[in-house]
Amino acid sequence: MSQQRHSTLLAVPDLLSQRNLFLGLPVLAWFLVGVRANVQNDTWWHLRTGKLILDTRSIPLIDPYSWVLGAHAPWPNHEWLSQLLFYSLFAASGPAALHLLIGSLFGIAAAFFFLAMRGRCEVRALILLALLPWLATASAIRPHAFTLTFTALTIYALLQRRFSWLPFILLAWVQFHGGVCFGGVLLMAALAAALCTQRSLLPVLLVAVGLAGASVAINPLGIGIYTHPFTSTAMARALPLIEWAPPSFESLLGMLFWIFAAGLCILAMVRWRSLQCWEVAMLVIASVAVFPLAARHVRNVYLWMPIAGVTATHLLCSSDLREAVRSMKYLIMLVCSAVTAAILAVLSISESATSASWHPVSTEALAVLEASSGPLFNSYDTGGYLIWFSPNTKVFIDSRQDPYPIKLLQQTIKVQLTGDFTQFFSGFGFTKAVVEPHMPLAHALVKSRWSVAARAPAFLVLVAPETSEDRRTDGVILDITIP
Repeated sequence: MSQQRHSTLLAVPDLLSQRNLFLGLPVLAWFLVGVRANVQNDTWWHLRTGKLILDTRSIPLIDPYSWVLGAHAPWPNHEWLSQLLFYSLFAASGPAALHLLIGSLFGIAAAFFFLAMRGRCEVRALILLALLPWLATASAIRPHAFTLTFTALTIYALLQRRFSWLPFILLAWVQFHGGVCFGGVLLMAALAAALCTQRSLLPVLLVAVGLAGASVAINPLGIGIYTHPFTSTAMARALPLIEWAPPSFESLLGMLFWIFAAGLCILAMVRWRSLQCWEVAMLVIASVAVFPLAARHVRNVYLWMPIAGVTATHLLCSSDLREAVRSMKYLIMLVCSAVTAAILAVLSISESATSASWHPVSTEALAVLEASSGPLFNSYDTGGYLIWFSPNTKVFIDSRQDPYPIKLLQQTIKVQLTGDFTQFFSGFGFTKAVVEPHMPLAHALVKSRWSVAARAPAFLVLVAPETSEDRRTDGVILDITIP
């Protein structure tokens, strides 16, 4: 009996080892970054679509929101399960549930990235903690959080040679986000590495990758999902949007990204002999394949950095981990970290759930939109707010991009940024406009005797002179607060 009790006591420190402590630290840190996820204009049209899916018991693949597209414009909605989950959580528990979801996805991703790494636990934890600034730039209530988690899970499954997991991972991934294309890149990297280093893996890998590729076709877009990432990316490149710009040396994070990329390249050249190992070769190929996407679009940096971090640890370490020394001090540190994280999470969720970002539209603005008639202009980043808060108002454009003609998006964004609206507005006959107050277009409209009919935290509602009922500013910008 005493021997059984003694063995039980010895089993407890396995959970309290140094390894688990250093696993817990980045998981908690990534969780906290996710909990403070931003609420963006995209959040609202995702919520509205989730409600639409639940109400109609169908997935919308024809645009239901814009008046300019007509009645039968195709919409390649590849994020339906994220939208349904977002709305279901929001309807059940409010904003706090969404913040908790994103935090959990980030924490799970950190755990799988940590387990996929090699080498000393403190080095793994340090690398993941160092990635927090890039992670914070991607912390938003949007479906791309699922891509981060599924990327980590796919890398872990490959390194553990759990090839039977791959079809199920990609089948789930494609329902949540079109970023499943990154999973395809990882699988191609695994095949290329096997061809170069360990051909005995090719038969089982080919079967797993084939099944995974077939499972991706089980989605509302069918085989269209294979080409959608290319067409969507090509469209985004043509638009002057910050998240689709390349990381710049002018920003600290951009400069550090390029330095890290150069360091990884040098490390791969110095440790070229380690490329004879299938795992290392796969990670290097995956890093090289994903790198152009990150170098071209800053929105992908947060995804490339953890992949590169895992690759770096495998290049540096060619031997298996030794088990760290077990001690109760690690339990104390881990418990303290968990308690601190829990307190910070509660405070963060409470603060984020009650912040102004969850109340971006005023009652006054909604009343004006509902009461006024005539064609509506709204800027690219305000469409999402209108789709959720004013469901009876058809938008002009919104940030979904895919349903709209590229020339229309380009012209609209040009008008927003330059304020040269006369010809564009007269072509559509706009009588009201929803624009952010800091936009040059807002200043140009007020100078042209459009009146500010209502204000909201996220935008202004302006009315054309002939419908403004003498609420004019005589060409002087007095009615707009410039940030």
